[in-house]
Amino acid sequence: MLAALLIGAASLWYTNKLVNKLSEEEGKLLENYAGLAMQAIIGSIEPLKSQEDYDHVSVAKDAFQFAQAMMQIRYLSKK
Repeated sequence: MLAALLIGAASLWYTNKLVNKLSEEEGKLLENYAGLAMQAIIGSIEPLKSQEDYDHVSVAKDAFQFAQAMMQIRYLSKK
């Protein structure tokens, strides 16, 4: 019985450690994604010539807003 409790406790501890590590890595990926989306938006400041140009800016803007929202959720979940 004691061995089962120790295995269960060790399992919970290790799982928590893995989840925290994944959360940190995901946060870094989101920050990178937001940075890339912002670069795409800034890089598209030159005059837009076609509907496709406008579509690319729209997608980049949506991606940036999504990344921002995910970063806010991540920040709030750590409080």
